[in-house]
Amino acid sequence: WPGGSLGLGLDGSGMTVGEWDGGAVLAEHPDLYPRVSQVDGATPVSNHATHVAGTLIASGAIQRPEARGMAYGADLAAYDWNSDTAEMAAAAAAGLLVSNHSYGAAAGWINIGGAPPDNWWWIGGAADTDLEDSNFGYYDEESRLWDEIALNAPYYLIVKAAGNDRWDTGPEPGELYTIIDQAGTPLATSTLARPADCSPAGYDCLPTTSVAKNILTIGAVDDIIGGYQPLAGPSSVVMTGFSSWGPTDDGRIKPDLVANGWLLVSTYGQDPYYAPGLGTSMAAPNVSGSLLLLQQHYQDIYGSGNFMRAATLKALAIHTADESGAAEGPDYSHGWGLLNARSAAQLITAHSIGTPGQQIIEAALTDGAANSIPVTVTEAGSVITATLVWTDPPGTPAPPGLDPVDLMLVNDLDLRISNGTSTFLPWVLDPSSPADPATRGDNIRDNVEQVVVKGAPAGSYSVS
Repeated sequence: WPGGSLGLGLDGSGMTVGEWDGGAVLAEHPDLYPRVSQVDGATPVSNHATHVAGTLIASGAIQRPEARGMAYGADLAAYDWNSDTAEMAAAAAAGLLVSNHSYGAAAGWINIGGAPPDNWWWIGGAADTDLEDSNFGYYDEESRLWDEIALNAPYYLIVKAAGNDRWDTGPEPGELYTIIDQAGTPLATSTLARPADCSPAGYDCLPTTSVAKNILTIGAVDDIIGGYQPLAGPSSVVMTGFSSWGPTDDGRIKPDLVANGWLLVSTYGQDPYYAPGLGTSMAAPNVSGSLLLLQQHYQDIYGSGNFMRAATLKALAIHTADESGAAEGPDYSHGWGLLNARSAAQLITAHSIGTPGQQIIEAALTDGAANSIPVTVTEAGSVITATLVWTDPPGTPAPPGLDPVDLMLVNDLDLRISNGTSTFLPWVLDPSSPADPATRGDNIRDNVEQVVVKGAPAGSYSVS
């Protein structure tokens, strides 16, 4: 931001971010006016959409400074979630760079909060054997469409809230609840005991489009007072009780990143026009607005209309994220770590001035061939980190069912670092033991790969 220690002065001015949400944004809110365009003409006003909009672009200049959005000088192109895929494709073709999607398909238990049988609704199937919603982790036709949109618009990055299903515990034993179908139509009532969402250990509860390959899926952590501190490190990042965890059915690493989603104050659609909110819905625009600032920084350096590809922006955010979770490397709860916009901006700057060892590379790869980049380590004990992200063609959804393991990856690129005597492999996770720490091996699932070499001796290396 202007006045920040990096001296970059980024506020999103001249940039536009997209938002698809559950209704119209209160465009007349003084912290948002006149920078919101309700492109689809949607009505009525949604408190949720207005709150998300504030975290993206609110000025914070009217009444509540803490409601300032991440890209507080940017414009907002707002839509409701009806016809989202067609609208996303059109907006991306017209040059939209980043969009926020703080919504998703309902799955498993839904807390309605009324009197039984309307305290809890079950959407995971009407048969007595339906004890887990098969939509969790499932790469469906909508996921395929989102990946196709991203493939066709290589500069467009879709940022998606992971979901809040770990709080959906279901009714008390013996309590009457309602079974509904995917259209929300009541089918029956029941007292049959069904497990809480994400049972038994909190994993496998990302609903449908949250598992798309080419998007950035965001989980929520608590506010970190004073920011991430190197001495405290990962222990300072505390996962919220609601944020949905992976893996996907085919074992890919989701969510991709985490960000603050705990009691963020933002704009609101009705009196008093400001309110705190919590959820992955709040964490996602935290990231989306920050990524827009990184694109602004890139353009400031390389000239008007020059931006990073979406895969590059995603790789940059993952590469510079702060370590989170109980063990080193990615996991199925925090993904690749906590967004660090400062570190990402610094890497853009370092690359632009030719700082040794700091590179952002956009390239094409011939099928069956290899690209290699030489790296020289001058100081023994260094850390080498390489991150590779590519936009993958859409996968073919498996027939609907519970946890199909069919791989959705189409192009399996491989990242390696070698020094002539040793070859270092990327992080991998085991979906059959989702709580286990990451190890190193051949990643056959993800279109994100990262290799970290710690304590590297001085010498010549190759990143391939």
